[in-house]
Amino acid sequence: MAEATHLLGLPVKHKPEDIKPQGEGSGLDADKVDGKHASELGGSAHQPLTVKGTTDVSTTIKYPSWADMPQMSITITTGSNPVLILFSAGINTDKKRAYFRLLIDGSVEAGSGFGRKDSTSQTHGSVAFNVLKTLSAGEHTIKVQWCVDANDNTVYCYPNSNPSLYHCQLTVIELKG
Repeated sequence: MAEATHLLGLPVKHKPEDIKPQGEGSGLDADKVDGKHASELGGSAHQPLTVKGTTDVSTTIKYPSWADMPQMSITITTGSNPVLILFSAGINTDKKRAYFRLLIDGSVEAGSGFGRKDSTSQTHGSVAFNVLKTLSAGEHTIKVQWCVDANDNTVYCYPNSNPSLYHCQLTVIELKG
């Protein structure tokens, strides 16, 4: 009988009868690290809260004014623990620039600009925030706001009509120690 070969024509190093079940006492128990069950290790996380944009949205609100980005708000009740906040959006602008900021309980925590200063045509791209912050115990509201830099500019996000190019998502994860 010919020696078994891999799909790519390489020799097979192990035959099925050579593979032994792993588990308790083998040193390769997938549920244990250094002899401790995963639930015994510190640093677990609560179930993440996520909102995803499902409708096409846009704004023409001009800086220094800001508009809440539709569907990009989460209210969470936490202990006195670190919270990981992740936001990303695929967007475009008619012209020029758009600005985004992340607020926790009304205070700005992060901000970003997008686009080109002197563009006369649409600009496509993405924006993202990753924030790690310890919050006091209690209820907190985390939201994203956006605006544009010129009267003749609009920023768009089309997760409904063009989900392969556009998206918006906000995720909040409380980390427990």
